[in-house]
Amino acid sequence: MNAKHLPPPTPTTLSEAFWPLFMTNKVMVRFVGAYICFGVADDSNRLLVVYAHDTASRLHLPTQEAIARAFPLRNAKQQEYTGPHDLPVSYSDIQRVRNVMRYEFLQENRRVLLLVSTPEESVVENQEQLMFIQWSRPNPLQIARIVETIGADRVHVVRKNALETRLLVELKPNERLKFSVTGCHFSSPFATAALLPVQCDTCTA
Repeated sequence: MNAKHLPPPTPTTLSEAFWPLFMTNKVMVRFVGAYICFGVADDSNRLLVVYAHDTASRLHLPTQEAIARAFPLRNAKQQEYTGPHDLPVSYSDIQRVRNVMRYEFLQENRRVLLLVSTPEESVVENQEQLMFIQWSRPNPLQIARIVETIGADRVHVVRKNALETRLLVELKPNERLKFSVTGCHFSSPFATAALLPVQCDTCTA
């Protein structure tokens, strides 16, 4: 696998709910070289998450230019989407992926996170984490508190409507975000632990 044209990767683990929530967003499916790429953008189109699924050829990873052509910035709303039941690869193959290498680069003013699966034996301790969270009818003030506590640059609204809000959260090594009956517990070696009293009908993390 040749990644000389990409920035150094960051070992990252995906939360248990990552794929069910990722694949039920507006998923853009593109063939880029030997990879089938699945892209999801946040509501503001300032973040694009692309999972590059290997077709077993293990040729060159997609370049930044190829990703930009496959997922253009300016006509994102006009792009066609493919639902989770129309994927060109088995979803069972995708949902087994929990450890990825994350390549990050800019596409003008949009951050792109390119995710590529890694073998289980290459897992690194204290990896960074990407976590999807879904709320039904959350209190906007509670969402704002989470953004304020973790950081606006690491909390992204992927879907928001009257009934549901989805956030993609980037966690650093040794940071934890857990939910219980008392609320949302955030702990970090970089900041004081916080209890965020999240109240909503249902929550998936």
